[in-house]
Order: sequence, then C-alpha cells, then structure tokens
Amino acid sequence: MLSFIRRFWNDEQGQSLVEYTLIVTFILFTIIGLASGFHSSISGVTNISNSSLASAHSVLH
Repeated sequence: MLSFIRRFWNDEQGQSLVEYTLIVTFILFTIIGLASGFHSSISGVTNISNSSLASAHSVLH
C-alpha cells in the first residue's frame, strides 16, 4: 500500500492538463473582463452607425 501511495504522489501525468486548463481559464476571464469594460464604447459606435444609416436612407428616399 505504501508503494502505491508513493507512485501516486510522484505521478505528474495529469499536471500539464491542469496547468493548461488554468491558463486558458485565466485568458478567458481576462477577455470577458475587457469586453464588459468596452460595452459602452461598442454600444456608442453601434448607435452612431445606426443613426448614419438611417440618415442616408432618408436622404435617398
């Protein structure tokens, strides 16, 4: 039983997967945080674009 515990303790096979998962999770949370910070800016650009398109449409018709 003691040898099994030693082998289990020294086994690093799944360590890389856990590290990569943590890195990807950190990157995703960073992207989500930045995207939520730019929400008002993106919304403003969308509103200006819609206004410009509506003005151009009314001029043409």
